[in-house]
Amino acid sequence: MRKLIYIMIFISIQQNGNTQKLYSVVNLTAPFSGISYTGGHNSQEFKPSVARINLSWGVDIIYRRKKVNHKFSVEQMPFEKYFKLVNKYMLPPNTEQLLGHVRINFGTAIDHFIFSYALQKEGKKEKGFLFDSKIRFNYSAGVGVSFNRSKGYYRNLYANSSDGASNQYTYMAYDAVHYRDGFGLFVRGTGGFDFVNKRGKRKLSVNLFYNQGLKDMAHFDIHYRYGYWNDPAKQVGVPKLVLRSRGTVFGLSVGIPITLLK
Repeated sequence: MRKLIYIMIFISIQQNGNTQKLYSVVNLTAPFSGISYTGGHNSQEFKPSVARINLSWGVDIIYRRKKVNHKFSVEQMPFEKYFKLVNKYMLPPNTEQLLGHVRINFGTAIDHFIFSYALQKEGKKEKGFLFDSKIRFNYSAGVGVSFNRSKGYYRNLYANSSDGASNQYTYMAYDAVHYRDGFGLFVRGTGGFDFVNKRGKRKLSVNLFYNQGLKDMAHFDIHYRYGYWNDPAKQVGVPKLVLRSRGTVFGLSVGIPITLLK
């Protein structure tokens, strides 16, 4: 009876091997982070969301089926506030005095991990590409979760930040207090293609991705200041501006597929 069970399992594996495949993709990613939002601010002088490119990594585990693949992913992603201060007294029509700082970007970043599950759809046939190479298109949609950094990390290592710049004419600076709001939830979409050889084996994966945060992961109480040293009428100070972030990122990934099970 035991031998019969082993034979049945062996036959099942052989049959499934024609329609299923397990492989991983080790990705180098270029995410744009710094996407945040606020309300009740002066949009002329404070830009709450400035996308900044970073370098990071991720790993996909893909269980391939006939119609739809199952994709499990872990990604290291930057979690960042990145905003712009603009000296409104140097903007048109106030162009008579253009000495000093007109605009400066400020921000800080930490990293976190997004664990996600997605359904992936592949093209049925390869398409011709450059120099007799072939590609196979794919796209996926899914959900993800990030546990964020701990309360202790925010309290002891990421409690606040400050930065600034000045010259003999003008100054710009900010101070911020950081608060953890909780874990993150995401909807995740990707679209791209795999380079394949003549035998249909994947050699390189290229994808665009977008992770949309669904809930606030942190907020920042910001006090920003700017102006002219010698002109009190042109000195601005705004305290307690609340900047919020959900960890939304978008970018490009390039990965090496590694076969785990044929």
